[in-house]
Parts: sequence; structure tokens; C-alpha cells
Amino acid sequence: MSKIGDGLCRGYIKIGTIVLCVDALEIYIAEKLGFQVVPGQFFKDHDGGMDVLGAALYVAMKEEDFGSGD
Repeated sequence: MSKIGDGLCRGYIKIGTIVLCVDALEIYIAEKLGFQVVPGQFFKDHDGGMDVLGAALYVAMKEEDFGSGD
């Protein structure tokens, strides 16, 4: 049985973690394609600002120029 706090620490990926990664990737790709996005507003509207993992992943992708091939 899964407990609160299990998940990545025990080698299991929960669906919520996948959703946060997809959210971060969605915003990053939208920006790269030239869409006008406000990432902070997206995460605030999308999940009430409760989860910071998606926002942190987005920032990390920007800082590392994710997908640039370098």
C-alpha cells in the first residue's frame, strides 16, 4: 500500500508527478514556439499555486536551455 511521502523516494512514480512534469514541459514548449505565456500565472491558475515542482522544473529547463542539443 502506498503511503504519503512514498513515490520517487521509493522508486515509484505517481501520476501527479508525471502531470507536473508535463505541465512544466507544456509551458516551456509553448514559449519556445512563440506563444505568449505567463508561467507564474499558469501554475497559479492551474493548481492554485500549491505545487511548486512544476514551476521549479520549468525554471530548471529554462536555465539549462533544455532541448537545445548542447
